Amino acid sequence: MVQKYRIATKSGENIYDLVESCLESLGGIRRLVPPGSTVLLKPNLVVEKPNSSGATTSPVVVDAVLEQLARVPLREIIIGESAAVSHSTMEAYRVSGIAEVARKRGVRLVDFKKDRQVELSVPRGRSIAAVQVAETVLKADFLINLPILKVHSQTRVTAGLKNLKGCISDAEKKRFHRLDLEQCIADLNTVIKSDLVIVDATLCSLAWEEGGDPVRLDTVIAGTNVLAVDSFAATLLGYNPEEIRHFLLAEEHGLGSTRREAIELENLSPLEKVRAKREPVPKGRFSRKIPGLKLVEDGACTPCLGALYTALQRLAKEGKKVKLTVALGQKVAASHAGEAGPDWWGIGKCGCRLTGEERGVQGCPPGALEIYRALKEISGRQP
Repeated sequence: MVQKYRIATKSGENIYDLVESCLESLGGIRRLVPPGSTVLLKPNLVVEKPNSSGATTSPVVVDAVLEQLARVPLREIIIGESAAVSHSTMEAYRVSGIAEVARKRGVRLVDFKKDRQVELSVPRGRSIAAVQVAETVLKADFLINLPILKVHSQTRVTAGLKNLKGCISDAEKKRFHRLDLEQCIADLNTVIKSDLVIVDATLCSLAWEEGGDPVRLDTVIAGTNVLAVDSFAATLLGYNPEEIRHFLLAEEHGLGSTRREAIELENLSPLEKVRAKREPVPKGRFSRKIPGLKLVEDGACTPCLGALYTALQRLAKEGKKVKLTVALGQKVAASHAGEAGPDWWGIGKCGCRLTGEERGVQGCPPGALEIYRALKEISGRQP
């Protein structure tokens, strides 16, 4: 019998609602976090940039989690991080807005670069037998992993598993890169356990780990198994979890499963009702990236547009050409009634109302991975 890993996801405009709804779906914050414990929040603050870059965890997501934790009698709440080598953690706290959130909530900030380092044995490690970890991480009773979802130049995707690399010293980070980064990430997760993972997929960088080319997905994902959460999160960026090597290495370590049938997903989003404010993305930007592709959009919600943009980004990187008119948006069936021909393709439930279900990718919203696969298959058939 396949072990099931429960995760919850919700999309929308109100981040406080997204976080609360996902946690309630998992049983509620009072059931998840033991009273009297010391709780460590680990955001991703790799560089001194605001969340608007798509590089760092949103301070609003952090504040929403702290609001939930206020319902539990705790010994202490700590926010801890170590920015990338040569970057300032405390400046990253300030620039990201998380320092202000911590001040408002009375929460202590810890710079793991300045924390006492403790050598931790890694009995199941394949690349590392031991690792230096910030003492605060080891002393915490409960670790809440708060990554931002984004692409990565070396690991393709970065979310919860890779976020724990921010718990080690700069010297260890360099060692991970000298050895085998993805194996080291998997090894590290065998000795540092994420008790709760809340992925910030509200604004995601499609450029690289230090931000750029952000796409707004307005989504939060939560679960207690980091590999299951990461595996679902990767699909929002158009990746099959089996394409991500450190996911597979974590699975080999017995840290969970990448398989869809092992994930019990509760999608809390009535996305046809979502009217989230999206980042201004010039429409021509889509079609310029894919030769032959034309975009017809009218009233698309953020998650649908973000999924399409993510898929097209990947196709563009692969040099694909698709001669096609892509239609999406709640009003496109009415505004372009009668125009859809055999070279039109619908995106999402609304786009398929115009083109017909047989010529499109269903879903509300459809996944970036499904869109990518469909358009890649069409590209392969065309001369």
